[in-house]
Amino acid sequence: MKIAKLLYIPVSFLLLTIRVAAFSPLSLSIEELTESLGGKIGRARAAWDCYRLGVDPQIFYGQEPDASIDASVTIRFPLIQESSSRKDIYKLLPSRRRNQGLGVPAVKNLALLTPGGIEESIGTISHLTRAKDGTTKLLIKLAADGLEVETVIIPWKERSTVCISSQVGCRQGCTFCATGRMGRLRSLTVDEILVQVFLAQKVCRVIDIVPVDGVVFMGMGEPADNAESV
Repeated sequence: MKIAKLLYIPVSFLLLTIRVAAFSPLSLSIEELTESLGGKIGRARAAWDCYRLGVDPQIFYGQEPDASIDASVTIRFPLIQESSSRKDIYKLLPSRRRNQGLGVPAVKNLALLTPGGIEESIGTISHLTRAKDGTTKLLIKLAADGLEVETVIIPWKERSTVCISSQVGCRQGCTFCATGRMGRLRSLTVDEILVQVFLAQKVCRVIDIVPVDGVVFMGMGEPADNAESV
């Protein structure tokens, strides 16, 4: 999938900030995730197959009820069907994963990397709106300090593009831009950038938008001012 190539960033380029998780599974290479989970590389690949769908494997393979998997989306769209069940999500996974689990030790290891899961540890959806043309705007609340950034899903025929943010605010001061008038509050970490794509994929799957196949840095912030994380 193209997005995987676009978003792979070596851990050595992580921007470490106080109270922000430095090494979540989203920013680990497949080899590093394999080591973190223990066992063979298949467990790490199974976890990544979930992340590509916007599914947190820590919750999916854990003991939480089905409704908790996509709660951050379904709670804001009460008219859509119930959250995808595990049975439905298994059908979206590659066939070789459908009879494969992570195992209790690996799930516990994920919990050490992201206590409470991806959304509780990095960022979750605080507001979500959808226009008639399908354009969907997400306001994402960052777990580190409660600040929020904007992410936009733009569907087009057989693919969607997600427009993501690189900073909270911006120091460029463009007069036509509301973000510029905020000033720069701080830059995002790699994980905070990647979680926007993770949540966009979740939204696409749950409310039936074509999956994300491209990423652009046209949200909040100036990417060149956060080059290490971008």
